[in-house]
Amino acid sequence: MSGNKSREFSINKLRTVMDSVINTGGEFKMISRGTSMLPMLRDGVDTVVVVKANTPLKIGDVPLYIRENGEYVLHRIIKVRKDGYVLRGDNQTVSEYPICENQIVGVLTAYIKDGKRIECTDLKYRIYAFYVVHFMYFRLFYKKSMRLARRIFGKMKRVIKRIILAERK
Repeated sequence: MSGNKSREFSINKLRTVMDSVINTGGEFKMISRGTSMLPMLRDGVDTVVVVKANTPLKIGDVPLYIRENGEYVLHRIIKVRKDGYVLRGDNQTVSEYPICENQIVGVLTAYIKDGKRIECTDLKYRIYAFYVVHFMYFRLFYKKSMRLARRIFGKMKRVIKRIILAERK
């Protein structure tokens, strides 16, 4: 036998195993799915390491929680309020609120990217998390500005091409 044997399961089917591992102080590892946590976590590529959450959680923590529709989500805490947490994916603009303690299954403690384990206590990770939480609106402004600039320059380019073609005729 050669190669890596792996099987894909719905996280709902693994819930019992996940709860058992997390509640006994272990680490539950799974491949991340989705693009909401880009660039930190790549869809189907990076592995997340989830442990039991020591509450209360703080800004910058990344809990694994269950939405009301039963969907499992791993997003970053951007605010802590009396009635719950405000969470948002690193690659998203819309926040989710309130996320209550009873919805939280565990919390990200590390992730494995390109074969390297990155702990959530590492300085580089903490700087990244601070940037994502506190400078998100600057990122949005930059993205929207660049999108607008591309649209304007694209339109100018088309107009110039039409003028040049009209002059040739």
